[in-house]
Amino acid sequence: MCQPDQSLMFCTCADEVKIKTIKNRYGDTYTQKVFPKYIQFIWTLRRHTAERSMLDGMLELPASHLGEELTTDYVLSQLNAQNCFDFAYQPQKGDNLVITSNQNLAGYLSCVYENGQWEQGHLSPFDYQLETIEEGKIECRT
Repeated sequence: MCQPDQSLMFCTCADEVKIKTIKNRYGDTYTQKVFPKYIQFIWTLRRHTAERSMLDGMLELPASHLGEELTTDYVLSQLNAQNCFDFAYQPQKGDNLVITSNQNLAGYLSCVYENGQWEQGHLSPFDYQLETIEEGKIECRT
């Protein structure tokens, strides 16, 4: 279990997550993490690949906050001040951290690692294919 030693921690917490295997209509099989409903916010860390995306559609732009305490400014201040991940991770240019509600609420926060720091921004899945590096839940301490 993730024991945050700072205000904001991005935890992988494998002991709380179920793995679901999904087969799409084209016969491709992949796995998806299913988080218990008591977890309020979840995060996904992605990196773009060299392959161009074949997706087409509309993109919802990121919000500036999810609730009163979880804002883009707060997340950026924590990410740029310390390592907030509970696994060995060295950010690379273009890495994208997306935070969403696990309670089916609309909106998401998105940060991209650029110029040696985390900044507000997003990667479009319509430009390049994105691979998931890791995902988990958010632990906040005040």
